[in-house]
This record gives sequence, structure tokens and C-alpha cells, in this order.
Amino acid sequence: CAFTLAPELGIAYLEHLIDYEPLAETRFGKRWLANALYGFVHMLLRDHQTLTAVVLPLPIDGEPPAGFAQVAVDDRYHIKRTEQSAAHGAAGRAVS
Repeated sequence: CAFTLAPELGIAYLEHLIDYEPLAETRFGKRWLANALYGFVHMLLRDHQTLTAVVLPLPIDGEPPAGFAQVAVDDRYHIKRTEQSAAHGAAGRAVS
């Protein structure tokens, strides 16, 4: 995966996802790919607090994990923190 960060816009954009097609051929592969992508999204949103969304050219299959929402905007898909995850992250930073 390769992301471009645009903190002034509050987004990260997925530029490249290399050779994912074989993964999408099986149910296990689809689930693994979705979990891996959400892992990247979680890391980006955790490590870059100015980001409000990660923008993808394709949707991630299945339901987003707790704390995330996937929203279609034109021909792109925005993965955003939900209020619950934003509040949890703020509480975690306050304790640290």
C-alpha cells in the first residue's frame, strides 16, 4: 500500500494497492484484505491526528470494525472515525 497524506485537507489517499486480486478470490482472502486495509487506516488515523478520513478508490468489503464508518462520496470511499472512536482516542491521549 502507498498513501499520500494531505494534512491540510485532513485526509490520506490510497494511491497504490499492489496485487490484491488473488486475495479477493476467496472468502478468507477478502476478509484478510479488509482486515489489513482497516489496519492501515487505523494506523494512519492514530498516528496523524489531523486526519479525519482515509480516501480509497474502492470500497472495503464487509462491515467496518467498531470505531470506523465507510462513506461513499462521489466515486471514492471515505473511511472515518466514528464519534465513539474519536472520544476513546482523546481519552487515551489524556491519560498518556
